[in-house]
Amino acid sequence: MNAVSGERYLSRQIEQQRGIMIGRGIAPQTVQRELKALERAIRAAMWGAVLTPGGDGR
Repeated sequence: MNAVSGERYLSRQIEQQRGIMIGRGIAPQTVQRELKALERAIRAAMWGAVLTPGGDGR
């Protein structure tokens, strides 16, 4: 997937998780904090795959 599609996909997934968490009654500030942590973790894993030899970052 190219960068634009990847960003769009990540945004949709984050928003989906936001809806689920809000629907479960989680406080908005907690939702925001957790979604930022989730996005950071995903981006770190992606960069790890890109920058690690043999990490299949191609």
